[in-house]
Amino acid sequence: MCCSIILLVTQEYAKLLPTKIAKCNAFKSSATNCATIRDLLPTKPESTNTKFVFVLVPNTLGIPAGEGKLVKGKSDANLAEHFRDLGSHADAWFTMMTEGHTGIHPFSVELQTGVSTNKDTLGATYPKHSTTIHLTPDQLFVFKSAPAKDDKDGAIYPTLAKLRS
Repeated sequence: MCCSIILLVTQEYAKLLPTKIAKCNAFKSSATNCATIRDLLPTKPESTNTKFVFVLVPNTLGIPAGEGKLVKGKSDANLAEHFRDLGSHADAWFTMMTEGHTGIHPFSVELQTGVSTNKDTLGATYPKHSTTIHLTPDQLFVFKSAPAKDDKDGAIYPTLAKLRS
């Protein structure tokens, strides 16, 4: 089972993505087949000439072949560097999931619902894929640090307990 989200990106950003990432043909918000979702697309004046692409992004990235561990932590520069070392797919995934590029529009469940509901009307404006996908209402993958464990024997525990109360 592959749980995914649909993200809206600019055509210029989509050109930077590896070819195997599922995406649709580029379109303008004024395209006739987009009439059903037009109200959900960007409306700023510069958006009228911008071409967009819908991208299908998995919520999680599998453990790359040969890796013996998972990575967790804050989505800071160190973690980003690790994803770059895993290859172009991992780097693209990390960038899209953290909206780390100006060509990536914020995830919108309303837009995703509109796109998936109007899949037949959108035609080539729907991301091309060959597997069964399950769209989720959010990105699910939230970058958080693991919570610190309280050590009641630690010297700082009474101070932390006092601060919390």
